[in-house]
Amino acid sequence: MDDAARVIISVLKQLDCAAPLWGTYHYAGHEATTPLALGQAILTEARALHPLAIEAPTAQAHAARPDAAEEPQHAVLACKKILHTFGIKPRAWRAALPGLLDRFYRHG
Repeated sequence: MDDAARVIISVLKQLDCAAPLWGTYHYAGHEATTPLALGQAILTEARALHPLAIEAPTAQAHAARPDAAEEPQHAVLACKKILHTFGIKPRAWRAALPGLLDRFYRHG
């Protein structure tokens, strides 16, 4: 949450200065990952804090996905565009995950 707020405020400050920036930006943290690996990491950390009903996400063939025509086959969650456009340096998401989930389960 703290990191997301930091990024949103940084983007808004630059847009408030009438910077000619537009587009869709993705922010996830320092290490590029796949949606599957992100889900697996979240579940691994969450399982240590709270019982979960789901076992684990499983890989699925790209062609079997309903969004296969729109989504690239080898896509990753990365932050290059937001770094190059806004100069926002990503932080390590894996290191922040345990604390984020701990706050979620204590206050959620």
